[in-house]
Amino acid sequence: MDYIKSFTEEDLCNLIQDTKESLYICLPLLQPAVFKTINEMHSNHAGKISIHIGIDFSPESFRQGYGEIKSYKNVVTNEFDIRHLKDNRISFIISDVIGYFLFFESRYFIPADKPTFNALSIDPISIIRLKQHFFQSYNSKSDYANEIANSFIEESERLKIIAVEFNNPLIIKPKEINAELCNSIVIDLEKNPPLKPDYQRIVDYYSNKLQYVRLEFNGANLKSKKIELPANALPIND
Repeated sequence: MDYIKSFTEEDLCNLIQDTKESLYICLPLLQPAVFKTINEMHSNHAGKISIHIGIDFSPESFRQGYGEIKSYKNVVTNEFDIRHLKDNRISFIISDVIGYFLFFESRYFIPADKPTFNALSIDPISIIRLKQHFFQSYNSKSDYANEIANSFIEESERLKIIAVEFNNPLIIKPKEINAELCNSIVIDLEKNPPLKPDYQRIVDYYSNKLQYVRLEFNGANLKSKKIELPANALPIND
């Protein structure tokens, strides 16, 4: 399991499909393709895989581009565990014994198929703790203590392998921020200044709802005049 990984939406769906026993996933929302993959996996395995989902099921999350409401029409009737985690932005996936912290951005910023370094492997101890903190997966303190103890043993074995990574080429190769790079960014932002995504949505929405009409009169001296537009004149296109 790579320590640092690039996850596209397709990679995430593939990991979900490979799940054999249990799936734990926390994200602001699930995009339609991801939700569809989970539903198909649940159906194909006759509900034998334990599925646990945590999302911030709020209007803000949908407006910010993390998901689409049409995917959640039957969310109340789903047979697996799906919970509302208000204002949560801690994202991760745990498929059986494989876990990754996910640093996914809004679809407004990053397309589904763009490779970016956005996943960090989760150690066995943190996997146990995340399951308990977000989903209360352990019914008793003894079960939780036993799982933690076993995860310590597993992590100690992994430590023997980690040292080898220091001799491998770096996956992420940092570059110097110099004057040339800085100037190019300034020029780019001047041409295309940043806008708040939700602000642009509001502008687009209300510009379609409001219409303005300019009336001109020739050969008349009017101080004021009230004009009623006939209903069949709307919407005005010309």
